[in-house]
Amino acid sequence: MKFDLNRMNQLIRIVETTTKNVGGRATKEETTLYTLYAFFDTVWAKDYQTAVSNNTQYQIRIVTRQVPTEIDTNKCSIIHDDKQYKIKQIMPDFQDSAYMTIIAEKIG
Repeated sequence: MKFDLNRMNQLIRIVETTTKNVGGRATKEETTLYTLYAFFDTVWAKDYQTAVSNNTQYQIRIVTRQVPTEIDTNKCSIIHDDKQYKIKQIMPDFQDSAYMTIIAEKIG
């Protein structure tokens, strides 16, 4: 995938949420796995009707550098500007191993 690096100007954090048992109570703990620069792409106006019919109008596409480890979509989420996004799908670049595309949806 050819991509302009200048477009990746948004700082994101990929965090993993784990549950720990502290004194008999379950507490959630967030650990930052990666801090990366990324590019956000939302649904364009011409594609909005198609997105509505597929129920994907609230999903965003995030392009960032590919990380060396696998990201568990059930435990991990993305934080950007104090907003949290649930990771729906990760599409790595198998050809160049340079960038990955993350499909995410805002929580809340």
